[in-house]
Amino acid sequence: MIRKGISLVIIVAILTVMTVNFVFAQSEDTTAKTSTYLIGDLNGDLSFDSIDFGLMRKYLLGMIKSFEVEDELYAADVNGDTLIDSIDFACMRKMLLGFITEFPKPSMEGFVQVSCGETHTIALKKDGTVWAWGYNSYGQLGLNEENEIERTPKQIDGLKGITKISAGKRHSLALKSDGTVWAWGYNYYGQLGDESNTRSSIPVQVKGLSGIKDIKAGDFFSTALKDDGTVWGWGYNFKGQIGDGTGINSNIPLQAIGVSDITEIAVGDEHVIALDKNKNIWVWGAGAKGQLGNGSTKSSSRVPEKLLSISDVKSVSAGTMVSAALKENGELWIWGDNTYGIMGNSNKVNSTPVQSEGILEIKEVVLTQYCATVLNNDGTVLSWGKNMSGMLGTGSATDSDTPALVFGAKDVKSISCGQTHMAMIKSDGTLWTWGDNNYGQLGSGTADYITQPINIKHISDIDKIVCGGKHVLAVGKDKTIWAWGNNDYLQLINDVEISAQSGAKDYCNPFIVSYDGGIKDIEAAFNRTLLINEDNEVWFYTARTTNVVDAQSIYEPYRIEGLEDLKAVSIGKSHILALKEDGYVYSAGNSYWGQLGDGSQTHHNNYVETFKLTKAKDLTGIVSVAAGSDHSVALKSDGTVWTWGCNQFGELAHGTDTFSLEPVQAQELENICAISAGNNYNLALKQDGTVWAWGDNTYGQLGNGTTTKTNIPVKVDGLENVKKIIAGKDSSFAFTEDGTVWAWGKNNCGQLGDETTENKLTPIQIEVFNGCKSIASGIDFTLALMNDGTVIGVGSNVSGVMTMVFSDRSLIPVKVKVK
Repeated sequence: MIRKGISLVIIVAILTVMTVNFVFAQSEDTTAKTSTYLIGDLNGDLSFDSIDFGLMRKYLLGMIKSFEVEDELYAADVNGDTLIDSIDFACMRKMLLGFITEFPKPSMEGFVQVSCGETHTIALKKDGTVWAWGYNSYGQLGLNEENEIERTPKQIDGLKGITKISAGKRHSLALKSDGTVWAWGYNYYGQLGDESNTRSSIPVQVKGLSGIKDIKAGDFFSTALKDDGTVWGWGYNFKGQIGDGTGINSNIPLQAIGVSDITEIAVGDEHVIALDKNKNIWVWGAGAKGQLGNGSTKSSSRVPEKLLSISDVKSVSAGTMVSAALKENGELWIWGDNTYGIMGNSNKVNSTPVQSEGILEIKEVVLTQYCATVLNNDGTVLSWGKNMSGMLGTGSATDSDTPALVFGAKDVKSISCGQTHMAMIKSDGTLWTWGDNNYGQLGSGTADYITQPINIKHISDIDKIVCGGKHVLAVGKDKTIWAWGNNDYLQLINDVEISAQSGAKDYCNPFIVSYDGGIKDIEAAFNRTLLINEDNEVWFYTARTTNVVDAQSIYEPYRIEGLEDLKAVSIGKSHILALKEDGYVYSAGNSYWGQLGDGSQTHHNNYVETFKLTKAKDLTGIVSVAAGSDHSVALKSDGTVWTWGCNQFGELAHGTDTFSLEPVQAQELENICAISAGNNYNLALKQDGTVWAWGDNTYGQLGNGTTTKTNIPVKVDGLENVKKIIAGKDSSFAFTEDGTVWAWGKNNCGQLGDETTENKLTPIQIEVFNGCKSIASGIDFTLALMNDGTVIGVGSNVSGVMTMVFSDRSLIPVKVKVK
């Protein structure tokens, strides 16, 4: 016991030093960490779990020295075999988890405002904290860090009680509840207002301002609205955007002359637009592109002037060289630069307001030089103009000269735009971004631009996950459906139109599927997805052809009739099996090998718009079905197994290699309680907890220590007390009663999770999957649903199934993210 106690103390000490140094770039900093850090979190996902153990394994085994305590005893030798190896590491796991203490985890929900700068973004939470990400070359993120780019949101220290924020080109502003204003970032022109021209990477207070109720940051200047209706400006003033009549830069706030009783302000890159209590508009600053709306394209106006051509205005907006007004009657008027046609006419410049036709019920308008975006009263968002880097949010890179719905934008509360990226906050407080991402301004953790809104958080609260060959679907506890991966055949259930000529469509960023029917269950295999809705209707999502002759593909879901009392379903490469509550098996699709089981090789409408079911011959009392590539397996209530279809690898377990058109009992299988079908092989679980396998064994997927196929079931080596089995394409998995997970078979991309690419001919324990809820396997990749509702993956990143952007595979488990 003394030796064990010493061992544990040394282990914990080493782990603490090692993990803290690893997470914080191997520094010796011992200061208190903020809430964004977590001890032991090696992969930076703000949780401490089995993934971190997988990452630290090689570090632990490499760093722990064989400190002799006494003869042949070692400090890290937990099991007493005088070795320090993986077994000791497995023993450490439970003990160490109890010693690691978590700091509070930040939530990526509860946002009330978001503001997009040119290449950075800041967001305000309802608790008054401010978060920032994106380009940081001038300290505009306020993080007091030298990182040029921050690709995920980080909290700005020292800012509390914030009520409003605004992001400029290279600086940022925040308004506190006490009416003071704080600024940080680029300060060459004095836009921070702190009486200096020195940039700051931490918030500094703007001098001489109090009683402020709104703030707006332009390119290189800042504007504030006082509660007495006066407007104040500071920073760059060459175009007169401060409004003091001088055109001279100022590093302290100065009052704009000639305007009072102002209720709202908006700023473009170099101009200001203000709305007074009588619903009139005032403008000043740059006007070379007609953005002042006064009929002139002169260079600037250094003092505010009233815009006489429009009245009865409800709200105002401004962007780069463009302005807009929303009238009380719902009309939207826009003026200024029209290079990209956002005003609906052919004029390159409109120096007076132009009505935007056909859009009513508008709540908010945001503008850029390239496009216009409106938030409607019903919570939907419309966008039109130049689709730079996908900033229209329609799911494509195509320009639009008419308002188009932003993909998935429902229940939206507010919107914001940068130069070429966008953001919105939904009524549930979640934050969504899209568009250009070269500088990490979307907060997704990547550098790729994104053409539709994505939520910045990990996928969590997942209840079920299924994998096709190259696509993945996950169902949340709230019945939300997430989808990602390949969408060649519409298997992601989304609304994107795909034709045979358009080529593959891959989504490495999980998105929420728009589906109004409610979901009861979902299954996927190969390039197909099957969904059962709350009305027990069965819908199939895959490409199909109208007839054999011209093979014209149809890309739309279709309903499989006659399965209202469905109990279970399984999908093969070109056929499906359906088990009804009455214990009978029905099938549809291709029957070249007899995989439909009705005694014939007749295809059952695999080439027309609907499947017509056929009944498997002489099969009753079935409790479970499994479809392989071109073969079928069924489990009877008496514990026997029945198979039919293709038998090239002995996958029918009939003792021959002859295919069968109807079900035949598999040999030497009794007391079976579960079945699972892989590509060309099968697994069966006996009631005594042993696992049996037969069929193709090219990669060792039968787990008997050989690569020889067999048409008679063989016992999988070394497994006992198994409670669940999963046959992937060519990789196998087993869950045991003690919560451990075992894997064997094909491992060319590391899909077994052991950090190697060597096939395994017998089962090995996979530590990072221990205690997981379920596993789904596709083509050379594996995803595990953890007990906390998160999803981790290993193996190939084919079609983006691992949600990684720049890697084609990962041997170390990664957490699936909604980027």
